Amino acid sequence: AFIPSCFPHALSTLTSGTRSVTYIIPSPYFKAFEDNHVPLRYEKLDNKVLNRRIGALMDESASAILERQPNLLLQGYIHVILGLIAENYPGSSSEDEKIGLMTDIIAYLYQHSKEPLTLDTIAAHFGYSRFYFSKIFHKTFNCSLNFYLNQIRIYKIFAEAEKGKKMTDVILDNGFRSVSAFYHAKEKLSAQHTDV
Repeated sequence: AFIPSCFPHALSTLTSGTRSVTYIIPSPYFKAFEDNHVPLRYEKLDNKVLNRRIGALMDESASAILERQPNLLLQGYIHVILGLIAENYPGSSSEDEKIGLMTDIIAYLYQHSKEPLTLDTIAAHFGYSRFYFSKIFHKTFNCSLNFYLNQIRIYKIFAEAEKGKKMTDVILDNGFRSVSAFYHAKEKLSAQHTDV
């Protein structure tokens, strides 16, 4: 699978001996592909021979990072990897408009997560009715807007708490009205990950 990083996702394999690799590409490295309108979303990458070649390039690029090779070398690896994917797999270009909207929504949620956001205010910001916005959000992310927003807030809370800030202050500064609301949201998040 090849998807934008802002989309929640999980990968599990049922076959023993299957290799799974997560390869995160920083946005500046695929900008040239975006600028040339090359699709950057692919549903299923099922050519095993090609995938072995791509996997080898991923391994080589990881070695280049560990050996602190110049960024230009890493960019070359990424362009070859993305180029092989774009040349050999059909992209999901029909989804581009929706992906752009969802990317904008996620960016907005990250930027404004400390504010008291509601479904109504976010839907209005993007020019949709509450009902329609909720429907497209849930269909895309397979969770409610509130659940996703709480994931962002919880992530930020733990990141700030690691810097030595007082947990209660961090919780209240990151959009939760109370400490108990934070722990309730955290329990829901943990239960969701257990079910996956």
